Amino acid sequence: MISKEELKKIKKLHLKTSLMVSDAMSGQYRSVFRGSGMEFEEVREYKPGDDVRAIDWKVSARMNRPYIKVFREEREACVIIMIDMSSSGIFTSSSMTKTEKAAEFAAVAAYAAIKNNDRAGLILFTDDVELYLPPKKGVSHVWRLIKEIYTFERKKGLKTDISKALNFFSKVSGSKTICFLVSDFISDDFYHELKMAKKDNQIIGVKISDRNDFSFPEKGLVSFLDPETDEKFFFDLSSKKELNLLIKKGFEFENNLKKKFQKINSDLLILDTDQSSADFLINYFRFRHMRVQKTHG
Repeated sequence: MISKEELKKIKKLHLKTSLMVSDAMSGQYRSVFRGSGMEFEEVREYKPGDDVRAIDWKVSARMNRPYIKVFREEREACVIIMIDMSSSGIFTSSSMTKTEKAAEFAAVAAYAAIKNNDRAGLILFTDDVELYLPPKKGVSHVWRLIKEIYTFERKKGLKTDISKALNFFSKVSGSKTICFLVSDFISDDFYHELKMAKKDNQIIGVKISDRNDFSFPEKGLVSFLDPETDEKFFFDLSSKKELNLLIKKGFEFENNLKKKFQKINSDLLILDTDQSSADFLINYFRFRHMRVQKTHG
């Protein structure tokens, strides 16, 4: 059963995210995921009225007259949002926890897909796969997706195993699936599984962060509780050496994570709990569209 408070939150997020996904954002989604929603068919000579943005400049230069790339639309694309539901997601210093921000992001991404007549699915994981919602179309499916995140109860564990989640994704996904992997990425090494999952699909990492992730008191003995293990750590922040070491470890972690995604030619995005998921996705879609235009220009 869903409590009144949970139902209120689900309804609010469902309405909020449906309004966030404008026609402009929907169009950006389609242009960005052209490789999944559109399939290259041929290059043919330019005709008056053709979209000049489709001109293949390399072929045109060789042939001394304009040629354009022709794409045919595939039947549909598929988006799967994988969300880390381990205990570390409860952290917040703003109005939303990391898990609540992940739910907002998932709803916006799912709406963008469904507005383009694509399917959206969901994988929730901790140190095991906890729930799999197969990809479907329709606004009611976004409601189900939000509901599953907000009413989630851990059955398996408190920790994070991204490798296991990626192995599961590789088994259930078809080719050319777009996967948003949403996590704080505090997990054992998962590079091999990430590389394998990327072979036939697009993997986009979304790291949920909080403005106070690297914010510490200037001095004093501070205790940190690991919500995934209940283990306590103590740091004497009166010591500049300990403070600098703590900050250094945080930045090293983020840099190593970026390198993992760069190696497989995938994007890693940083979404702050204070940011709007819609603005965040629109900016990413624009950036990716410009990058594609530059590559093919």
